[in-house]
Amino acid sequence: MLLTLMSIIQALALEFLWDAVRTAERAWSWSAALVWLQIIANMLGILQVWVFYTGVAMRFRWVPETRDLMLPFLIGILEFTMIDLTGSAHLPFWFWTLASVYAVAAWDAQNVFVRARKDADNQEYFSRVSRAGLSDLIQPALVILGLVAFGVAVLFITDAPWLSFAGLLFAVGNLGRQIELGRRFW
Repeated sequence: MLLTLMSIIQALALEFLWDAVRTAERAWSWSAALVWLQIIANMLGILQVWVFYTGVAMRFRWVPETRDLMLPFLIGILEFTMIDLTGSAHLPFWFWTLASVYAVAAWDAQNVFVRARKDADNQEYFSRVSRAGLSDLIQPALVILGLVAFGVAVLFITDAPWLSFAGLLFAVGNLGRQIELGRRFW
């Protein structure tokens, strides 16, 4: 049920993203380059969320709680917000929304893995993986802080497209890295 719910929300996000693709500027300019990087990051984010949920649903046995059924809606709202904020005029808010998606997803992933570890059917996997410690939280925290910092910098340094470009490359790189970690997970 959770996988079906998440798939429906991700399909709606993809449809919303397609509208952004159809209306995106095609001529070369800094503004167009930034929008296309945002579109790529939005797509990678949608893909990453779907890959995570399908991977967890197919690989582990765990009992979803009520909040697990609410989080897809929260993540979906944040994804829709990111897509709606696509464009250089709203870039700081876009960075902050992506930071929110990353924070919610990291928090949810930690909760799911804690519950999955308790189920005896998952011991084959978790017997080879140590429990998450403080050092495991540093990477997501640094990414979230980096996204927030880029949002603040872009807000106050208005005439620096290279800064926005660097922030978007940071976002795309981290989303790509998460997808690669998901691939290794399998």
